[in-house]
Amino acid sequence: GGGGDPDGGDPVIRTPGPTPPGAPVFFFIVESCRIRPAQTRLGPTGVAVWFLFSTFCVFKAFTLFRTSPLFSCASLTSWASKDVVWSNMLEKDKAYTRDVHMMEKHPHLQPKMRAILLDWLMEVSEVYKLHRETYHLAQDYFDRFMATQRNVFKSTLQLIGITCLFIAAKVEEMYPPKVHQFAYVTDEACTEDEILSMEIIIMMELKWSLSPQTPVSWLNVYMQVAYLKETDELLLPRYPQETFTQIAQLLDLCLLDVRCLEFSNGVLAASALFHFSSLELVEAVSALKRAELEECVRWMVPFAMALREVSGASLKSFPGIPEDDVHNIQIHASYMAWLAVQVQNKQTGELIHPPSHQTVQLLTGGEEGQQKDWNNTAIT
Repeated sequence: GGGGDPDGGDPVIRTPGPTPPGAPVFFFIVESCRIRPAQTRLGPTGVAVWFLFSTFCVFKAFTLFRTSPLFSCASLTSWASKDVVWSNMLEKDKAYTRDVHMMEKHPHLQPKMRAILLDWLMEVSEVYKLHRETYHLAQDYFDRFMATQRNVFKSTLQLIGITCLFIAAKVEEMYPPKVHQFAYVTDEACTEDEILSMEIIIMMELKWSLSPQTPVSWLNVYMQVAYLKETDELLLPRYPQETFTQIAQLLDLCLLDVRCLEFSNGVLAASALFHFSSLELVEAVSALKRAELEECVRWMVPFAMALREVSGASLKSFPGIPEDDVHNIQIHASYMAWLAVQVQNKQTGELIHPPSHQTVQLLTGGEEGQQKDWNNTAIT
């Protein structure tokens, strides 16, 4: 219990402010309504009187509450200052740091083992219809946990990975799979008890910091702003699902490479968006400048080429998932094969002009038709 950061961060200590008009009476009435007939030994007549009194109290409390600042604050559609929210997102990006030299602490492991594990976690996520945010949380937990350890053996990687996904599902999903379902997908390599024990170890090493601003959550914000019109409310997705899925796939592919740890999550999402739009749009929606994006964009070029050559994966449908939410479900594709193509493209450093049907349109400033071909995505 106790108050805390709505994003799941550290508890917030709130100082009491001035009491709003009507608040003392309001809380007295609410407490009065909590009296139970069984606690007062009332007869049938007394119960009827208690019911009428309770109804009157609720009505009176609502009347008083409507005239207080509490009601006016609750009725606002803007639940927080946009500047505060944006600052909080930026602070999270700085607070949740990753160690690019993580693999050097584990001489028994190779970077490809990390990629294979994350690829498998994406497959598990699709099987259980977990959201993209759940997978990205699991990846963040894994990388940060591994940075706190030394000399982890290959035989322990799967247990760490599936436990991270187990924790992420409990954080993000409304109906997360049970622990026995996570143990089942390991083909008896990990037991339920081992997962539960590893869960405590990981949570303690991460110091219970479980709410980073992931790359896919940044991408969601950028896409919302890119397609936002003056009459729109920033509450529901307004962007094309297919476009979001293609950019998210580029992110998924890039994040299999351990070099992704060199960049912040906001920069990773903005760089992926850049490969489908323009520098002007990215600067407008992310507040990042060319110099901050250049290195990451160049690093992403071979991955973008690989994704173009294989045409990516199309939007899937899932039984029981609403159509307006399918783009948020993590899907698995031939990412390891795409990585092999990426290695072949690493030497070229520029993109080849694709067929016209592979260009993606994004809206900027309410105007349609601005296209960016793949061969123009490299910063020169």
